[in-house]
Amino acid sequence: MAAEPKHHSPLSWLSHQPYLLLSLTSLFWAGNIVLLRYAAGHIPPMTLSCVRWVGAFILLWPFARPCFKQDWPALRAKLPLVILLSATGFAYNNAASYVALQYTQALNALLIQSSGPLFVALWSLILFRVRLTPSQLLGVAISLLGVLIIILRGDLGALATVQFNKGDLLFGSAVLAFGLYSALMTRRPVTHPLTLMCVTMICGSILLLPLSIFEISTGFAPKVVPVFGSAMAILLLGEEPHWFHLAGYLLVLAGVITASRRG
Repeated sequence: MAAEPKHHSPLSWLSHQPYLLLSLTSLFWAGNIVLLRYAAGHIPPMTLSCVRWVGAFILLWPFARPCFKQDWPALRAKLPLVILLSATGFAYNNAASYVALQYTQALNALLIQSSGPLFVALWSLILFRVRLTPSQLLGVAISLLGVLIIILRGDLGALATVQFNKGDLLFGSAVLAFGLYSALMTRRPVTHPLTLMCVTMICGSILLLPLSIFEISTGFAPKVVPVFGSAMAILLLGEEPHWFHLAGYLLVLAGVITASRRG
């Protein structure tokens, strides 16, 4: 008797495509930065951060709800860690990024963000004594040089009299916070991924709510409700790439490749 053909849903197929998913993640993160730069000055950053996570929670909660009762004991046992994950990965990281994009270009933010894996490695070393190999240390140094070139606008001689763009520095702190979040995720409670995601989303929203209320009370209310974005780069924002963007990106990329080598 012939076996019946197996039917796989598109979602099942997608869940077994790690490289595609990682590429889509990078695409969505890039789109997030570009569109937020487009909206800078029109939407209060704290309010946008809070509303974003509330909206995401509403979308994901129906899928996470069946697992919540079973996962709650594990979440409660590590509640301080869950709150710290919420604060670093969902509250501060997003709010600082959104504020920073009012003062710096999306190109700068995208390139600074590319150094994120290196901050994860540094936090892992600091918190869990996960030692870096010589290749990883060299990669960190090269990539941080690339980030420095971006921040200094390509003029390393200006380091002596540097006046950092506060947007670059603030976005760098957001990447640093997300690195801490990523390192701490190795100690996360053992739950269904959607359960942990929903809980940290709603906790992050609660942490952002007082800042959002204060922001609106000072008169910074949303001026643009629909924010459209169909293009994802320089054409949308009217930003011009410079040589130091390319140089910084190449150094960051070289550092990440070097750090990922074994030995």
